[in-house]
Amino acid sequence: LVPLREIGGAATGITFAVSLAVDLEADEVFVGAANGAILVFPRAQTGNIAPLRTIQGGTTGISNVGGLFVDRVHDELFVADFFSLNPGVAVFPRLGTGDIPPLRPIHEFPGDDPFGLFVDARANEIYITVGEPVIWVFDLAGNFFFSIQGPSTQLGATTG
Repeated sequence: LVPLREIGGAATGITFAVSLAVDLEADEVFVGAANGAILVFPRAQTGNIAPLRTIQGGTTGISNVGGLFVDRVHDELFVADFFSLNPGVAVFPRLGTGDIPPLRPIHEFPGDDPFGLFVDARANEIYITVGEPVIWVFDLAGNFFFSIQGPSTQLGATTG
């Protein structure tokens, strides 16, 4: 198969893409990179294009972007940070740019690395995978709700 579009090249700033989220309402593609960058591109563009905006830097607290999720209900961007000194999930403004602090952390995962996440904004829930046979569920403020785990789930190393 031939791709419909391809974003790549030096101007993109993409070094090693790890995750991807699409905001259909804004017609944007969010790319999470292993170097801690979150790059936003026009969804319908192709080629060696510069990002519309970038979230990256020491103030963000992000070193390795894992999962990304665009929450249009609250106009926020959820970011899983894995393989870092303080792995966890942080929330940024959807239109944020630059070296900005997160609006709030959701949770730190000592000993575990959050890889993937899904947000159900209407139900006030965030589902987080940590590379272990468990899925953690928190409310959007970071309070623990419940976990999905145990032999009957048949979960392995959850990552996506």
